[in-house]
Amino acid sequence: MHTLNFYIIKQILAGLIMVSVALLTIVWLTQSLRLIDMIVTKGLSGFLFIKLTLLLMPSFLVILMPIALFAVTLFVYNRMSLDRELVVMHACGLRPLQIAKPAVLVGLFLTFFAYFMTFQWVPQSVVDFKELQWTIRHDVSHIILQEGEFNEIGKGFTVYVRKRDSEGNMYGLLINDQREGSKATIIAERGRMIQDLNGAKAIIENGSRQEVDKKTGRFSVLYFDRYTMDFGEIGGDQSGARVKDPRELSFTEILEAQKNPNIETKNRNKLIIELNKRFVLPLYNLCFALIAVTFLIRGNFSRRGQSEKVFMAVICMLFIQSASLGIENAATRNPYLVSLMYINALLPSVICLYILSATHPFAAPLRYIHSLKEHWHRGKGVPND
Repeated sequence: MHTLNFYIIKQILAGLIMVSVALLTIVWLTQSLRLIDMIVTKGLSGFLFIKLTLLLMPSFLVILMPIALFAVTLFVYNRMSLDRELVVMHACGLRPLQIAKPAVLVGLFLTFFAYFMTFQWVPQSVVDFKELQWTIRHDVSHIILQEGEFNEIGKGFTVYVRKRDSEGNMYGLLINDQREGSKATIIAERGRMIQDLNGAKAIIENGSRQEVDKKTGRFSVLYFDRYTMDFGEIGGDQSGARVKDPRELSFTEILEAQKNPNIETKNRNKLIIELNKRFVLPLYNLCFALIAVTFLIRGNFSRRGQSEKVFMAVICMLFIQSASLGIENAATRNPYLVSLMYINALLPSVICLYILSATHPFAAPLRYIHSLKEHWHRGKGVPND
């Protein structure tokens, strides 16, 4: 029995890794396209861009793991059914729950792993992503001035660089500063970007600053050997603290935030939903694994294949997944619906475990329906067939 369990678990885990990597690759490509604007406007390096997109993956992995496990479990047990391996297991006296045990074990393992991710890994990755995104959008030190192009790095601020070398030195600079209160054109032979505690600065040498006073029309030129230009405020307004997303908060931070008497009702509801999602999402690993094995193990065997069972299992999984999204959106407006999130994840698992463990799972419900039918006929005075 241990050999059989190991045989099935090994197939499920191998397929799970491949499917999860494939799904994450697709998600990574879509997120890369969404963030491609930062490459164009901010001139991100390849390393920063890859780091930014990879920080999003843990959040998606928690959502994709149950779907990947469902698909792999459905494939493995369907292949075993087509190869008559399930028939042999039934003939050897194995109960349905024993046959489903490998999928249940993998589902339980992924459930606990997902709990670790939702409470530790995912919040930290979201924090790192948000901070890096904020820095890129508001810190001009990450901007790479492309040579031979007019780089617009802020409203009314354009920089042209004729040439750059590997050490970061820039040659042939033309800076057009049309910001409010500072309208001038600067020409310099060379320059270099630096970063200090006050933000990014440009040290430019051997140039001139040309300015026209709009009131008097007077043209003035200032020649310099060395000039420092502050770039700190060009990247955007950094005043005030960054507002944290509920996904960034740890478990204790969410509980403390809910106790704040000044918090808005809408934000409080978001915190409640986020907290409960971290408990509910991992449960779908076991839920979807049980749905897959229950549909394929239970019921009559057909030599023509199990396509109908596979189709019904997929429909059931999609219905539960759609219901989870609908309940989550509804609970955002009405927190009293949060209990439905747990029911949607736990009730299918309980039903599947009952069907797998019971000898005749549908006998009792059919008897109950038959008794209700007889009671209705007696109450209406209709003869019972």
